[in-house]
Amino acid sequence: MEDIQFLADLIRNDKYGEFTQQCHSMNYDFTSRQCCLFRTACVMNKLVFAQYMYDVCPVIKVHAHGYEAFRYACGNGNMEMVQWLLSIDPNVDYSYNDYEAFRYAVHHNHYQMAVWLKQYCSDFMQLNDYYFHVDKMQESADRHKNMEMKQLLESIFTESHYHRWNTHYIERKMQKMKRDGTYKQHIVRQEQTKMLHADLESRSTNQVKSSSFVIF
Repeated sequence: MEDIQFLADLIRNDKYGEFTQQCHSMNYDFTSRQCCLFRTACVMNKLVFAQYMYDVCPVIKVHAHGYEAFRYACGNGNMEMVQWLLSIDPNVDYSYNDYEAFRYAVHHNHYQMAVWLKQYCSDFMQLNDYYFHVDKMQESADRHKNMEMKQLLESIFTESHYHRWNTHYIERKMQKMKRDGTYKQHIVRQEQTKMLHADLESRSTNQVKSSSFVIF
């Protein structure tokens, strides 16, 4: 752990020569801890360090730890790093963790990156916590006073988009319940709820009728 911290500090301070020398003398394994040092370089926006590590160790999994290197490269607005990562491994799940790469680009006010990512985001149909994430992105656009970003978000997350997403979300939920074997239980609970509501409504109606006579 101390070695990682020491080497991470060299990356942070742009000490490339010392970094390469130390890695060589340590015979450092760049695949350790889910390629931690490689991911660190990408998170810190240090492309030359990431490229060195991959040249030395081409078995590095560039999308380890939930595509962290890619997500942060998008959040940093570093298109050069993004394209380089994709040239090594193009198999990226752009919807990972509720489209976090796109959300990072929006939150850090990188409009061009957000526009570029939009084409790969499958119409945002895999977004789970819809209102929360959309509100947060819109707040970021407002905070940065970025009208282009605001217009981009408004063009995506319209009322009709929400209705389509809601239908898609319900379908996914039903499919998952069927896979998990809980769909029948869900239907039973729905029927029980309907029967309960019908019973309560019937009782309420009877109570109104019994108290509706007039005394002269």
